[in-house]
Amino acid sequence: MANAAGVVKGAARAVARAALIPTVAGATAVMVAVPSARADDHSGQVRVEDLPADTYVPEPGNDERSMDLAFSVVPKRAGRATVVIDTSRLAGVATVGRLSDSCRREGARVTCSYRAWNSGQPSTVRPFRLRPAEGSKRGDHARVTVRASQDGSAAAGSTAVIVGLPKLTVGERGSLEHLRPGAPLPLRVAVRNAGGIPARNGFGIAVGAGGDQRITPRYRNCRKEGPDLDPELRCVFGRSLKAGESVSTAGPLGVTASKRRLYSHLSITVYALGSPDDPAYDPDERDEEPYPTTPGEDPPLGLTDASADRGRFRESLSEATVGLDRHVDLDAVARPARGRVGETVPVRVGVRARGNGDLDLSYWDQSAWSVRFTAPRGTRIVGGPEDDAQPLCTIRHGGTVAMCRESAEGAASGPGAGAGMDFRLHIDKKVHGARGRVEAVPNPDFPPHDPRPANDSAPVALETTTAAAEPETRPWLYGGTGGALALALGVLYAVRRRTRARTRARAESVRQGPVGT
Repeated sequence: MANAAGVVKGAARAVARAALIPTVAGATAVMVAVPSARADDHSGQVRVEDLPADTYVPEPGNDERSMDLAFSVVPKRAGRATVVIDTSRLAGVATVGRLSDSCRREGARVTCSYRAWNSGQPSTVRPFRLRPAEGSKRGDHARVTVRASQDGSAAAGSTAVIVGLPKLTVGERGSLEHLRPGAPLPLRVAVRNAGGIPARNGFGIAVGAGGDQRITPRYRNCRKEGPDLDPELRCVFGRSLKAGESVSTAGPLGVTASKRRLYSHLSITVYALGSPDDPAYDPDERDEEPYPTTPGEDPPLGLTDASADRGRFRESLSEATVGLDRHVDLDAVARPARGRVGETVPVRVGVRARGNGDLDLSYWDQSAWSVRFTAPRGTRIVGGPEDDAQPLCTIRHGGTVAMCRESAEGAASGPGAGAGMDFRLHIDKKVHGARGRVEAVPNPDFPPHDPRPANDSAPVALETTTAAAEPETRPWLYGGTGGALALALGVLYAVRRRTRARTRARAESVRQGPVGT
């Protein structure tokens, strides 16, 4: 699960950078131009924008990742602009570190000078990083002010630096079972602020859809992002979420079910905007190559009050299973075993998977079914399938039963394919009517919706004779030159005995004469 959350966050971080174009000279880029519909507003004036209401820093002891102070400045014209940040109130709350190359620090004042190449275009400024101060505790806060100026035009703003983070929990709403193949998922997401710090900047939802599920962003505040083979959907909401408040998306998010897989997975992550979990605020991955993104076109997805929601909520990451109205028929098959008492003989058993669905459970690292092989009475299992000399099945109860994961049958166990595993049986004695059995044991957590459970097992016939098996080798008779000589002498002795017998018979006949003379 942790790995699934990292993938969602990593792709979402790239989205925040996809529209950014570097425009700053110097060793460290601190400004990037961002095309915006607001570019023509208040023309001829410098502006400070996108300064969050709250800037979060991790609590002491949980400060592995520092946070950038980040906002946008819109210059009145192309040319040099100045930004001054007052950090005098941060004492005891947070410390300033890792200053940008375009900034200098004088006491509690940080002054940055940069060149903007595009007039009227908002540019992102990241002057320094913040860490919690020694001795600070959850909930401590202080205000930082920002002032930007250019050619006599000035603008200001402020943000509250808070120690600690909103504790957002998430839950999926809407039935995700027995869905029509390829149908839109009736998935709504509920979010609750279960901590004591409000999420005043708003929050985001990231959804990862595994397998061949399809993401189609519908709303302007949602977008598809990430590589084509593993895309995610991210939706951003600017609504503040007070401590203890719960909301739910007003409609489904825009994910379409698989067409064949009986079971697919969803991962759902929520995060407070401006927190370390916000992809747009992670300084460690700023230089990554961005993935392409696809925004929706419909009006923004709204939120509804969910204070009466008594459903289950999980911390930050929720994983859901999507089930299709498809089936897989597990058909047990076996070939008869033949041999004599004392012999070790081969026998082949297995399970065929048929139907209109695919039972691929590789995401969960589980087998769709197990194979149980019970040996016929009077025999015992002495060997089974192997991979690189490693047994793929567990032989139990003195060789009477073998249990195998479905994966032991190899790639042939896919839908509609034949399947089989080779075992070795030692025949200890002949038991009249003895039969073994092969059985498909479905995974109880992922039932196959088998329409014909009666064929989940099949008998394993055994044909034996009571004659003891010949030893596999007889060196004294067949092996080497000595064996060949013994065999030749035996044949010569037998021929000579027959010749002598015939000669004696003729002599006796002559001596007695014809019958009746």
